[in-house]
Amino acid sequence: MLIKRMAPITNRLSYWTTQCNLSINKDKYMYYVLKNCKADEDISRDLDRTFPKEHKFYKKTENRQRLNKVLKAFANKNPDIGYIQGLNFIAGHLLLQFNDEVIKF
Repeated sequence: MLIKRMAPITNRLSYWTTQCNLSINKDKYMYYVLKNCKADEDISRDLDRTFPKEHKFYKKTENRQRLNKVLKAFANKNPDIGYIQGLNFIAGHLLLQFNDEVIKF
């Protein structure tokens, strides 16, 4: 299938979750967010490095909080991988494209 134009941002979440056969479990996501994380210090240090201060992502404290939760949940869910540098940029770009933090998890 050839896609000539990307779906509008309001439809992207439902489009990609359907195409990738993803299920969203908010309770499981919140469990991993609230669980103690070995990588908390590393994640906190990298949050301010994710985008330049001029970028629209950086200007909203809410965006950095959402990114923190996504990275913490990922590190807790995948202890064999944990948190590694670079995940903050991947998750940050996904947060910009999809306005729902649970799908990035």
